[in-house]
Amino acid sequence: MNSSLGSNPEFQKLLQEREFLCGRLAELSADRENCRHTEGPNIHSLYYEKVGHLEVTCLKVEFESARIKREIELITAAVNSGKTWDYDAITSALDNEFLEWQQRVTMEINALEDAKRRLAGLMKPEDSVRFQKLYRTLVKQLHPDIQPDRHPRLRPLWDHLQAAYRNGDMAELELVEVLMKDEQSVKSDSSVEELQKEINSLTEKCKALVTAIFELRQAFPFTLANLLSDPVALNEKKLALETKLKALEQRKADLSTHLNILLDSKS
Repeated sequence: MNSSLGSNPEFQKLLQEREFLCGRLAELSADRENCRHTEGPNIHSLYYEKVGHLEVTCLKVEFESARIKREIELITAAVNSGKTWDYDAITSALDNEFLEWQQRVTMEINALEDAKRRLAGLMKPEDSVRFQKLYRTLVKQLHPDIQPDRHPRLRPLWDHLQAAYRNGDMAELELVEVLMKDEQSVKSDSSVEELQKEINSLTEKCKALVTAIFELRQAFPFTLANLLSDPVALNEKKLALETKLKALEQRKADLSTHLNILLDSKS
């Protein structure tokens, strides 16, 4: 750095402003990733635990009932036409007809299991605070918008950091910290104009992140947060789903009885 610039009050002020914006950008970047990979998924998982599992069960029973109903229709049509019907052929046809619905049910069941695993593996509050603090520190050291001169050389560490955060892996986060200790900050000489340009760029990036975080918090799964914080509304939804499920299970039982009569008549 030019020594005259280093003693220039205006330049020092710009350096301080840049340092503040770098910290702000690191904080906002970490907040966005927290929304995407921690807070949002945790809200969704908690919803599954409270009432979402009932929605998944309702979907599964609806699928099973619809398939049984369709099976009855196909068998009845064959019987009424006087044709000999092949049960294996009907089953194969149903597999194809209900493939997308089956895939949706399977996807929801897998999501429910993922939610259970996520909630079971949540960090203790004190560990979470330490995890988030370390992540913010490393973001400030590695973020490409904060350290543009270093970024190409340190891209693998940045990618490593992001993967560790998404996986909630404290050991990997600490490994990135260790790898960073041997790195020396690389700073090029900057003029007042160049520094001001960098500050303007950082300011715009901070504004964009503020907007992005706001939009994330207005969308799913954050829209579930109000329901989860309202015990009365949550209980009402749970009761409504339990009532719906009971009716669906009764319909499935009735359809199954009808189907069994048809199958017994063939034998």
